[in-house]
Amino acid sequence: MSEQMMTHTSWWRFGASIALLLVIAVAGSCVKPSRPDAPRPGPALGVTLRAVPERGSEAESGGSQEGPSDAAYYQVVNLPVGHGYARGDMLAMYAPRSGTDDEEPVGFGYITDAQPRSLAFMAAYVDIDHRDETLRLGALPSGHHFGKQLGQVVKEERQARRVRLNVGRDHGVVLGDIYHVLGDTVGAATADGRSLGRKTIGMLQVVEVSDLHALARIEQDEAPLNAHVRYAGHDAKLHRAEPGVRVLITRFLGDKGADVALKLHKLMRQATAPIEPDTESVGPALSEDVRVRYHKEAIEEADAAHDRARALGQAYGYDIVVWGSVRSAGDEMSVAVEVAFTNPERLNAPGRTWGSERMKLTRLLDDDDDAVTSRVRSLSAYLAGLSYYLDHETKNGGWARAAYHFERVGQFEGSADALEARILLFYCYERIGDWAQAEIVAREVEQHGRDSGDEHTRAHGLYMQSMLAYHTGRLSQAALLARRSAEIGRARGDTRNAAVATGIIADVHYHRGEYDQALRIRRKEELPVYEKLGDIRSRAVTLGQIADIYYQRGQYDEALRIRRKEELPVYEKLGDIRSRAV
Repeated sequence: MSEQMMTHTSWWRFGASIALLLVIAVAGSCVKPSRPDAPRPGPALGVTLRAVPERGSEAESGGSQEGPSDAAYYQVVNLPVGHGYARGDMLAMYAPRSGTDDEEPVGFGYITDAQPRSLAFMAAYVDIDHRDETLRLGALPSGHHFGKQLGQVVKEERQARRVRLNVGRDHGVVLGDIYHVLGDTVGAATADGRSLGRKTIGMLQVVEVSDLHALARIEQDEAPLNAHVRYAGHDAKLHRAEPGVRVLITRFLGDKGADVALKLHKLMRQATAPIEPDTESVGPALSEDVRVRYHKEAIEEADAAHDRARALGQAYGYDIVVWGSVRSAGDEMSVAVEVAFTNPERLNAPGRTWGSERMKLTRLLDDDDDAVTSRVRSLSAYLAGLSYYLDHETKNGGWARAAYHFERVGQFEGSADALEARILLFYCYERIGDWAQAEIVAREVEQHGRDSGDEHTRAHGLYMQSMLAYHTGRLSQAALLARRSAEIGRARGDTRNAAVATGIIADVHYHRGEYDQALRIRRKEELPVYEKLGDIRSRAVTLGQIADIYYQRGQYDEALRIRRKEELPVYEKLGDIRSRAV
C-alpha cells in the first residue's frame, strides 16, 4: 500500500505552492519568523491530566498490524470547558515512583486532538513497563532525556556552532543522527488558529558520541542552552554533493527589469545561504539545498507555453526558471512574474502565471524587514524542503532535513506555501516513523479543509489519518477514515483519489486474511480507475497487490504470472529500478 501511496502526488500540486511570493520578492531582505500576535490562553491552573490508554484495539488483541508496535494512544476525559490545551501541545508522562510518594517521568508525547472536555494524546516515547498504565501528563522536566528520542542542550562548546547533548551511546545515539531543536510552546501562531506546539528553531547533526553525551554541529539556525532536541532521523553523509533544486532568474523585460531581477536574485541567494559549520558568519551564497543563478537574457512575453523558458533551463541545467516584465510610471511600477518548470514530470508541476502586482518604485531597494521578505524566506524554505524530499537517496536523513524546512515554512507571515508544506511534512514524518507528529499534521490538514470548505483538502486529511491508523494497527479506524475520504472523492467526481483511499480498505481486508474482499476491491474498484486514467504505474502496483493475494491463497502460478507478465514489464519500461527489485 505505502509504495503506491507515496508515489501518488495527485493529492497536491507543486505548481499551486510556488506562489505569488516571487512577484513581491523585490521589496526587501531576509527577516526572522514572525511572532504570534495573540497567543492562546495557557492551560487552566489546577487541572490534572490523567491519560488513560485506549483499550481493545485490534493490535492489542492480537490482530494483524503493519508498522511498529510502539504506537501508544491515550484519552484524557472530564476536563473543564476552556481547559486551554490545544492540538500539538507537547507534554511529559509521569508514573508513581515505586516505593515512594514521588513521580518519575516515563515518556512524552503530543495532544493530537483537543475537544471542549477531552483530549486525544499519542505517546512519542513511553517506557514499556508503563505503557498500559494510566499516567499523569505535565510539563517537560528540565535535564531529563527519553531514550534517544528527546534530550536537551546541556552545554555550548567553545568550538563555533557546536553543542553538547545529554544523550549518548548508552541511549542509542550514533554518528550522523539528526535532531530538531525545539523552542517555546506556541499556541495560535497562525491566522487559522493552528497550534504549532513546540516550534522548530534549529537542526543539529551528531558528530561525536560518548557513553552519556553527544557533540552535535548546528546545521541550521540556533540551539540555545537548555533547549529540548527531538530525534528526527539519521544520515551518515554530512552534505550532499549536488544541490536539490536549481533556480534560474532571468532579466525581466522593461526599463527596470534588470533591477527587479537582480534584486530578486540577491534576496533568494541571501535566503538560501547556509551557515558554515565552523564559523559564526554566513557561508557561501549557493547552498546545497537551493542554487540560484541570474541570467542576463530576457524572455519575451510571447512565450505563453514556456517553451523558451524551459529550453533555457535545460541548457543551463536548472529546474525552475523565473521570468517576467516590469512597467513603471512615475514612482510606481507593475511587476508580472512567471515561473516555468524545466522538467514538470519531476516536480509534477505545470508552469504558473500570475497577474501583475503594483508596488512603489522606491521599494525596489528597500531593505527593511517586512512581510514581503518574510514570504521570500518562506518560499526558500519550501524549495529547500522540496529538494530533500525529492532526493530519495538520502532516505531518513533526507526526510529529517525536508521536515525541518517544511516546518519552517508555516512560521513566516503571509506564506502561500504553508498548506502544501504541511502535506509534504506529513509524508516526511510518516516515512521517518514519527507517528505522533504525522497525526498532528494530518488532523490539521483535515481541519483546514473543513474550515475553508475545501473538500479536496479535507478528503486528503482523512486519507492521511487512515494511513496512520493502518500503520499503527488500528484497522477498523483505518477502514472508516478511508471510506469517508473515498466518499468525498466520489461526490466530487475525483475517482482517482477515491480509488487511492479505497486501496486502504483493501489493505485492511488483506491483513485480516479476508482475501476475497480485498481481491474484489482491487479488481473492481481500483484497477478500472487506473486503466481509464492511463496510470500504468498505479495499475502495476495494484496488480502486484493482487499477486500478493493469490500467493496468500496458495495460487502460486497465477501470482508468478502477474509478476512476470504484467507488473515487471511496466517498471522496466518506466526505468523504476527500485520497484522492479522489490
